[in-house]
Amino acid sequence: LDQLLETQWGSPALDWGDVPFVSGLVNCKGRAAGKNTPLEQVLIRDGEVLRLRLINGGATYSLRFQIDNHPLTVIASDGQPMKPVTVDNLVIGVGERYDVLIHGKGSGSHWIRATTGQHKTIKAVLRYGDKAPVEPAPSPETWGPALLLPTQMRSPKPVDLTNVPFREIDMLLEGPAPVYRWSVNGQYYPNTTPIKIGANEMVRMRFRNPTNMEHPFHIHGHSFYILGGPDELNLVDPPYKDTVNIWPHSDLVIQWKANNPGHWIFHCHVEWHFAGGMASLLHIA
Repeated sequence: LDQLLETQWGSPALDWGDVPFVSGLVNCKGRAAGKNTPLEQVLIRDGEVLRLRLINGGATYSLRFQIDNHPLTVIASDGQPMKPVTVDNLVIGVGERYDVLIHGKGSGSHWIRATTGQHKTIKAVLRYGDKAPVEPAPSPETWGPALLLPTQMRSPKPVDLTNVPFREIDMLLEGPAPVYRWSVNGQYYPNTTPIKIGANEMVRMRFRNPTNMEHPFHIHGHSFYILGGPDELNLVDPPYKDTVNIWPHSDLVIQWKANNPGHWIFHCHVEWHFAGGMASLLHIA
């Protein structure tokens, strides 16, 4: 997965979008092809530190985010702190959130870019004051070499899961043939059998995604530890989130404690997949 993200973003290997991209917005501002509408302006001063909260509020695509000439220090994801790591860019799955710090160092205007794996870009502008150009000069996308990789995401506090008892649950994600439907364990929401979990039970879920598309899964009412692939489990300082992208042809393991009783939905955040049945119900009691 690290190699896939690091070497193939924007290549045909990631061209799995099943809904055509039209345009995108940053804080309700954007620009469709052939138009010249205003773009979002983020103002900064030389020497200032800004905290940006990045939210992929779209319905379909992961976005690779970068501010040209400005490294990003990632300090949190999905509202949970993580060990700070400084990168040039990061990939935000649908529904994921990241908190990053940027340091003002310079002048002028710089492109803020959020690009799909299909080379479609949403833009905004970082400006050093009102006298800086409203937009930078057009320039090709040149991604900095340091991409945030899943193995770099760590909890800021030790987490010892090595001897914690758990129940394992398989989550097989399938679709869309022979018709456009997406399933979890062969069932299509809302016609699904609820997964029953005891109150305060520790659960380890293994996702298997043999499909050609990504599936950013989100759980309601809980967060979970992302342990990584089945052969490389991080049991000492895994990140704690509520949304995680299950990449094509990959497996992923998460672990969480069912400490919030009730009936909760666990679903793919790609709206077309959710609407096509890719969700499960969790009954915790």
